[in-house]
Amino acid sequence: MQQRDAAFYSWSARNGSGDGSCGVTSDPGRAVTLLLTALQKLAPGASGRVAIVRLERHVWPPSYLYGAPLVVNRRRVTDG
Repeated sequence: MQQRDAAFYSWSARNGSGDGSCGVTSDPGRAVTLLLTALQKLAPGASGRVAIVRLERHVWPPSYLYGAPLVVNRRRVTDG
């Protein structure tokens, strides 16, 4: 029986200049929390996403295969 690869969740947050942060975790809730924390550290208008990823172990070097975004968020621009 072939073991199915476990899913991971990538998160990334960027501002208009391309500054930001990103990471990968095995917990989807943690990915959302890390995304929201990262967006709060960036200027209003920054955006981010959480996507499901799988580790491709049959290529060298190993890499992630990214799926469709599960969460997309943007830090709102507010007055004052």
